[in-house]
Amino acid sequence: MDIRVVIDASNGMPDTVPVDAIVNEIRKVEIPREVLQAIVNAIQDHLINTMCGEKYSRNNQDFNFKRYATKENRTLKTELGAIRIKPIQVRDKQSGDISTPIIGYLGLKDKQRVAASLKMKMANLATSLSRREEQEYLLDLLNVKVSIGTIQNAIEEEGKLAKEKIKENCKGITMDCLFGDESKSHSTKSKKNLIRVVIGTKTKTKGVTPITVSVNEKWDTIGKEVKELGVVNDDTVLISDGQEDLIEAFDYIKLKQRSTPHIIRRVSYYLWKHGVSNEDRKRFMTPLTSAICTLRNSVAKHLKDKNMHRLEWRINKTKEELTNIVDLLRSEGYGKIVKFLENAKDNAITFAELALKERIIHDTTNPIERVIGGISGRIKHIWSNWSPKPLEYLLNICLLKWCDREGFRKWQMGRIPKSNFSISAEIAIKINFNGKF
Repeated sequence: MDIRVVIDASNGMPDTVPVDAIVNEIRKVEIPREVLQAIVNAIQDHLINTMCGEKYSRNNQDFNFKRYATKENRTLKTELGAIRIKPIQVRDKQSGDISTPIIGYLGLKDKQRVAASLKMKMANLATSLSRREEQEYLLDLLNVKVSIGTIQNAIEEEGKLAKEKIKENCKGITMDCLFGDESKSHSTKSKKNLIRVVIGTKTKTKGVTPITVSVNEKWDTIGKEVKELGVVNDDTVLISDGQEDLIEAFDYIKLKQRSTPHIIRRVSYYLWKHGVSNEDRKRFMTPLTSAICTLRNSVAKHLKDKNMHRLEWRINKTKEELTNIVDLLRSEGYGKIVKFLENAKDNAITFAELALKERIIHDTTNPIERVIGGISGRIKHIWSNWSPKPLEYLLNICLLKWCDREGFRKWQMGRIPKSNFSISAEIAIKINFNGKF
């Protein structure tokens, strides 16, 4: 690109020229938008001349098309700003059909007013900004004014594509670990929306793989959907915080791991709810916390030194300690806590038993907690009330983006047609200084 700058200082030079002032003036000129406008106009002129001949030429009867009419200006909103296209229609001399060449040539639909790349941008921004904040952002930085309805339409289109992409990414792979969790959001109705998310991880690859996200869907339905995707096998481990309906929905997964921090917190909560004092709670919580944390440390240690005999001893010791805690709780009359801990203790040490086979899995639900935390940060506002479908569209985009940001960026960029041309430019810029400040 050749840029020539001419400075007119006939009225004198100012004492200073702040760079921010230069940036502001360049933004006012809107060079990228003007370049786009000029290119589109030039392409249309070339197309029409190729099809119909030069305007007012005497040889136009040799062409198969003739100029028919000029339609009203159409505003096309792009990432470079809004441009105005004045489409020229042509008529086929033989069939009489009327067409608008520039619309098809630019890859636009008949009534399209927003470029596909800008729709992607709007959907991307929606994962972190509210509709009104996004309106302000687009107006301030891109000088593009869009309605809330336009933003919502972009989210819907992108959300449907994101859901298909999530399913496509799940084809042909099986997960080593599966995580499920749920959260709530305000609804346009009296009952809150229930958001349920499932993700997976593979030991050999870093990061997480999104599997499904739904709004107000039962875990049974989600479990069947995940099974149909074929992402689980006999070695897959379900890691959760122990929700009964979730575990029942994934009963076809034999290996299960309870989140160990959840077990500790849940027992502490039950004791508090029973009115047990802080000092008395320590009698139960200290040995429980010690047993689980010691096992976690042993797994980390013996995976390094390969002393599996010692690790096996520690697993058996932990089982014994958990049984003793259950017996102590039973003797004190805490039947509900006993029932919970008896159901949880066998699945609390799955990570250690798999470590004997040198297989490493999580003993926490941290991967999905981070995803749920991101969702909560985006949608859990007192003033945000969501309808199920629009919320699900947005969540599919969020899930795909947050689980693999680089992959999400490549997916969006890959849907923008590659250019089969190059642009070179010569720009002449003239700066008129108005003298000293």
